[in-house]
Amino acid sequence: MSAPVSVRRSLGIVTANRITSFGLGLLSVIVVSRLLTPHEIGIFSVSMAFIGFAHVMREFGVGQYLMQVREITREQRRAAFTVTMAVSWMIAGVLYAIRSPAAAFYGDAGVGEVMALIALNFVTLPFATPLRAQLHRDMQFKKMAVADLSNSVVSALTTIAAAWLGASYLSMAYGSIAGNLAGLAALVLISPRGALDWPTRHGLRDVFRFGAQSSVASFTTEIGTAAPDLILGRTLGFADVAFFSRANGLLSMALGQLKAVVQSVYGPVFARGHREGQDTAEIYSRFSAMLLAVILPGAGMLALLSAPLIEFMFGPHWQRSAPLGSLLCVFSMLTAPVVLAPFSLVASGHVGAMMRCRLACEALRVALLFSSLFCPLELVVALLGLAYLAEAWIFLRALQANLGIDTRALWRAVRSCYLLVPITLALPACALALLQRAGVQSAFAQLAVSGALGLAGWLLGLSLLRHPLHAEVARVWASVRSLRRRGRS
Repeated sequence: MSAPVSVRRSLGIVTANRITSFGLGLLSVIVVSRLLTPHEIGIFSVSMAFIGFAHVMREFGVGQYLMQVREITREQRRAAFTVTMAVSWMIAGVLYAIRSPAAAFYGDAGVGEVMALIALNFVTLPFATPLRAQLHRDMQFKKMAVADLSNSVVSALTTIAAAWLGASYLSMAYGSIAGNLAGLAALVLISPRGALDWPTRHGLRDVFRFGAQSSVASFTTEIGTAAPDLILGRTLGFADVAFFSRANGLLSMALGQLKAVVQSVYGPVFARGHREGQDTAEIYSRFSAMLLAVILPGAGMLALLSAPLIEFMFGPHWQRSAPLGSLLCVFSMLTAPVVLAPFSLVASGHVGAMMRCRLACEALRVALLFSSLFCPLELVVALLGLAYLAEAWIFLRALQANLGIDTRALWRAVRSCYLLVPITLALPACALALLQRAGVQSAFAQLAVSGALGLAGWLLGLSLLRHPLHAEVARVWASVRSLRRRGRS
């Protein structure tokens, strides 16, 4: 089934927004990786692990609450803003208060300096949360793109300028503050008059009830995300944290952006479908089939090209990250069918089920990370494959129990996506082997040749397997050709 026109348009806007933001972020990472040492970047990564926990609690599930309610009243919007402001300002104070103990624990004053600066964000961020939630629910992606791009442009320019001027690990903190202020200013300007309102004492109970469960789930997820930085920073050192961060960045910078694009549109579409009594299992399977047709071959290409990609982006002194990145990309294929599961459970009102799934998944992930007390970084990353397997199993059971999504039916919808992987990788793998045998050491040459062949193999696979995404690709190509003909005439 082809996507509705409104969904296509929304995906196009979000994709353009994400690509631009990703490009700016990648530029910032590339420049900063050459201006700063792994130790300096490791200090910022460890500091942001604390900030990540704070960000989860700051929103307190307000965005998700406003997404799933049947109709947003002014009283609900005011209550949501009140909860967000109270929690966010409290967190700002806590972060500032614990900056010195955190710095002492890791034995570096830089950790406390970064935390003190980023705490300033929490004074202004709560004003943006209800505005973004309303725009997201209404699928006003053009307006959201304006705010996001304002944030990305200002953040990237500030970070690069600060690093160039010698701000070291604080350069990323300055960029974050400047970007968030620019994004908030854009949201205020483009939102309807009256969207920002005064706090209230009424209607807080419903927001707190939903937010408590959502925040436990989000906080648990953040534990899994931040645990490598927090645990490895203590057991193996800042340099190993930086190598893991760059390896994980292979996946998050590229495929993470793709997931974010689809999830941004999928969330309001699924929530609206659930409110209107549509077949949510069909919506889940349709979006998953489209998303996995890109995620799985993309993860395979990243796993294959991790060494030249890391050398090209970050430099030869980061090559230890390459095999780690390949492993993480392969592991991500295991959880691909449940990428949309957390959003689906929350949008359908099963926030408690999602919370229990997250608790189980992240408990295992953290337990495996503590193997770093006895094992080197490479073995720790290999053991994390068990956590990915468990996550897939746990969320598949939750989808079946709460939404009636049959695992076998879901597999029938996405199995062709897995068949796309060997078709996509066949030619790039041969080309990479031939280039290396011929002594071509240029990372750019390896990426260019393998990337072009991988794209050709992917398109061929979509056609051979008659995947639904092939029709969408053909539609985009037809539009491009039409625009070119108009330009010539």
